[in-house]
Amino acid sequence: MVDNYGVVTFSDQGPVKTWSRLAAIASHNNREKPEPHCDPTAPRPIHLCGTTALVAEVKARLLDHKIDPFKLRKNAAIAFEVIMTASRPFFTAGPYQEAAKRTGLWIRAACSFARKMWGENRIVSMVLHLDEHTPHIHVVLLPLVEKTYRRWPERGTTWALEARSISGPGMYQKVHDAYAEAMTSLGLVRGKSRSRAKYRPYAAELADLDEQKRRAAEAAEAAEKAREEAETEAAKASTAMREQEQQRLLLKARADEILREKADLAREKAAVRKATLHLEVQRREAALMLAAAKKERDAAAVARHAAQKRAAVLGRSIEGLVTASEKAKALRSALLSVPLAELPPAGREIVQKVYGFQAAASAVTVPEVDEQALPAHLQQRFASLRGRGL
Repeated sequence: MVDNYGVVTFSDQGPVKTWSRLAAIASHNNREKPEPHCDPTAPRPIHLCGTTALVAEVKARLLDHKIDPFKLRKNAAIAFEVIMTASRPFFTAGPYQEAAKRTGLWIRAACSFARKMWGENRIVSMVLHLDEHTPHIHVVLLPLVEKTYRRWPERGTTWALEARSISGPGMYQKVHDAYAEAMTSLGLVRGKSRSRAKYRPYAAELADLDEQKRRAAEAAEAAEKAREEAETEAAKASTAMREQEQQRLLLKARADEILREKADLAREKAAVRKATLHLEVQRREAALMLAAAKKERDAAAVARHAAQKRAAVLGRSIEGLVTASEKAKALRSALLSVPLAELPPAGREIVQKVYGFQAAASAVTVPEVDEQALPAHLQQRFASLRGRGL
């Protein structure tokens, strides 16, 4: 069988040192604002001691003990908040009537313990909450201490606020032991001493759950954001890959185009080399033809020069023949004008020789000459001879 524990704990915020915090405690205990962890259909808070005007009651209680609430020293502990409860199964196990009866017995035992532990005059408020996960009682008590000044005994006793009377060394253990003893008749046991285990109100548990939900939501939001960023990065990467592929295709097309241009250029170079070789062959053939033409020109010049020399010789021969013929004609005319009988024997011999020379001359055949092929001065000479009847 699982043990049920009696639980008593002090507020983890420490003693109440400001009126604003005391007002916040009153607001919470009175449920002045809806609490998300509370059941709105459950009974309202039940004031077992005190009223909803917690701050006013604390000030009035201080004044009752001759303490001016407006002249408290700075950082003075005004009050403490204590929470009394038990394990949840203690309030819920079994039929409803039995659970309700156990709850009532626990309320009476807890109130009796509080009055006995701290005194009626210290307790300002006890509020029962049944609308949370586990029933519990909030106790607000004042650290009132009756003191006698040794230096002024004539002044008698006076009341003061002294936090050590509530939270001094060993006081918490004393409270736990006394509460466990008071709850023994209800079957509740004390928790392990010095276990460092802390009572956590259901509100704190819900707050932790809310915090966990918030963190989970933030984690989910972060994961969703990371997913979206990953999708965005993936889309960017995909776009970049497509762009790279397009760039690769463009580069490949450009490379193919360059290869084609290189091939065309190689063909053009080959054609240029072929044309250059052809031109070189033509140049060499032209050089050979030029050399042959020059050679022919030189030969023609030599032939022309030889022809000129022959024409000059022929001209001189013709001139000599013409001169001799003219002289023979003159001599013949002179001789023919003298009768042959009258001539002396020597003259007759000369005339006979002239006749023989004329016959010999007429037997001489001068070859025909192409006058058009002769130089101009020879052509003029032949024309002059024809005019003279030669």
